[in-house]
Amino acid sequence: MKNTAVLIGLFLGWVCSGCSAVHPKPGAGNMPIVNDREDVRNCHYLGEAIGVAGSWWYYWAIANRDLTEWARDDLRNRAFDMGGNRVLIQRNENTYATSVVFIGQVYRCPEGTPPARVDGESR
Repeated sequence: MKNTAVLIGLFLGWVCSGCSAVHPKPGAGNMPIVNDREDVRNCHYLGEAIGVAGSWWYYWAIANRDLTEWARDDLRNRAFDMGGNRVLIQRNENTYATSVVFIGQVYRCPEGTPPARVDGESR
């Protein structure tokens, strides 16, 4: 019986090890995610980045809002690692039953050029 309890505990620990929240790196948290190409017009394209949160073994235990926020933070972190300071997402059709995925185009924009509108805000 003790062995069964230990195995269950180890299994739950392994499963929950992937349940941790994704937090933005210092410097990446304020990175704008935009959805209007006009907001990256004078910026240098660096490449594509993918932000992901969720997994089939624990998705049921985490709110959709949290999964979405974590995926966006993962995208910001990846863009930051590429040297970017703005991410363009034209549409998000990558929401699955078990995870959230954002695919964005990463740009380096000149300092002092704020986006006209950040994703989720109205003009």
